Amino acid sequence: MGASPGGVPSANSGAMANAKSQIRGIYNVFVEALKSFPMGSDDHKALLNIMNSINKLAPPTAEVPGQQATTMAGLAQQAQQSAALASLGGASSAGGSAGGGGAMGGPPTPAMPPSLAQAAA
Repeated sequence: MGASPGGVPSANSGAMANAKSQIRGIYNVFVEALKSFPMGSDDHKALLNIMNSINKLAPPTAEVPGQQATTMAGLAQQAQQSAALASLGGASSAGGSAGGGGAMGGPPTPAMPPSLAQAAA
């Protein structure tokens, strides 16, 4: 009367395809970021290793154009929110001693991802 022992639950193939498409979108972000690292540097090599692993998990055939646009829009929105939060946090810690402007009197700089901020510290 209960679940049969031969009935192993399986993942939803649509959800898996969606996840792989999202991962592929992140891969494309890494492709752009890779251009900023000097070729042969430790960071360049590390990012290439990550990209190779992602490419095995989500090959180019996993891309879904509509999903790519949605993923990229979500990442852009997160970056904007992070920048807004960082500028609010920076304004309170600066104390307004720079005459009310940015650190150099210019526009605020975009937020640095936490992983990079920790590496820079």
